[in-house]
Amino acid sequence: MTTSPSSKTVRRTQEQRSASMERALLDSAVSCILEFGVAGAPVNLIARRANATGGSVQHHFGTRDGLLLRVVEDFGDHLQAVTQANIASSASIEERVEEICDASWKIVGSPQYLAVTQILLAAQHNEALYNQLFQKLKKYEASLDAYWAQIFTGTGLGRSTVTTVRRLAMATFRGLALRKQYQSTPPRSMPELDLLKTMICGVLIREKEETP
Repeated sequence: MTTSPSSKTVRRTQEQRSASMERALLDSAVSCILEFGVAGAPVNLIARRANATGGSVQHHFGTRDGLLLRVVEDFGDHLQAVTQANIASSASIEERVEEICDASWKIVGSPQYLAVTQILLAAQHNEALYNQLFQKLKKYEASLDAYWAQIFTGTGLGRSTVTTVRRLAMATFRGLALRKQYQSTPPRSMPELDLLKTMICGVLIREKEETP
């Protein structure tokens, strides 16, 4: 019996296998950090949970610090993808708030963000790693500022007002993300997010009405 071309197993390239292994190691690192903390997530545990070896970690990231740094960079890639969305110039303030809050919560509510927060805290006594992490997170923070400013372009709202509202929103998101981590059963709905959106809309609409 002749095997048809469509039924043959497609072999992955070396590049695809390498990318798949790197992805597995990054996901394993995030999972281990959230479960055991940074100190409790050694290379051998991360590798074992990714069905890999310590040599794979060394091959892809060089050192454990290199792996932790790449976890943060991976979060940055995720943030970059989320903040690429555009919104119609005719959109109302309410529609813009809905868009930006949902996108921001998608970032801060992700496992990657919680892992990145733990990595930054754990790296405070590792000056070289901490400085690299701090510079990257500073860059990501600037990206979020720019994204919020872009979403509210053309509304007549001042940049300082939008920045202040963003900081308030992000502080709320961080608190909800931490609470989410320690809940045994994730909530089906987040009424706090709906209330936050309502509050932000009220502040921005009032600001626009009072602007000459």
